[in-house]
This record gives sequence, structure tokens and C-alpha cells, in this order.
Amino acid sequence: MECVFSSNLEMVDKALIEARKFIKFRQEKLNEFEFRLALREALNNAVIHGNRQREAFEVSLTIASNGRILEINVADQGPGFAWQQRLKQITAKHDQPGGRGLILIKSFGYSISYNKSGNVLTLKKALN
Repeated sequence: MECVFSSNLEMVDKALIEARKFIKFRQEKLNEFEFRLALREALNNAVIHGNRQREAFEVSLTIASNGRILEINVADQGPGFAWQQRLKQITAKHDQPGGRGLILIKSFGYSISYNKSGNVLTLKKALN
């Protein structure tokens, strides 16, 4: 499944609907709540932090599955970030308004990796 949309949080909702349809069509056995929340966090990060909500910039979502592994790629057109440092500091304080997305994604069993510049996120999860 592939979806490209402008950096707008309303478009994140539409991308999530398409992703859910793909998962249902493929009849993948995974926790739908965790899948949607992990994907929402990844897409929101691309829109808000990657593209800084500039609607002229796009976010690309690709989801693939071979029946054993689910792979999700989220790419934005931003400059990227120092992801190596961020992954080392993957803790959030209860009084912070943000910083919980990667923690949630990891807690749901997704592996997290980035391309060199940090503007393409890859999530992988073993399917039951």
C-alpha cells in the first residue's frame, strides 16, 4: 500500500483509514489499536516535526507485509534530524507535552530505524 499526502493533520486521518483498509484486506493478525496509534504517531511526527506542517511538503506512507513481517515506511520532505541521539534518549517525562511517540511505538513491539538523514522512518513488526 502506498499513500502520498500533503502535510496536514486532517490528511493523517485519511491515510489511517487507507492503512486500516489494507490491513483488513490482508487479514493481518495484529492489535488494531496499537497499529493505528503507532502509525498515527509516525505520521504526526512527519507532518509536525519533519515538514513543519508546510502543506506544500508531502508525506509518503508505504506499508508492506509478507505474512510474517509488517513493514511501514514514513518519509517526509524535511531536512531530517539527529535520530541517533533521539533513540538513545528514548524516555519521556510525565510533565512533557511530547516525546512519547517513539516510546509507544517501541512498547507495541515495533522496531524503529531511520535513513541516514532522519527523514525516513521504518517500523517493522513480527506478525503472529
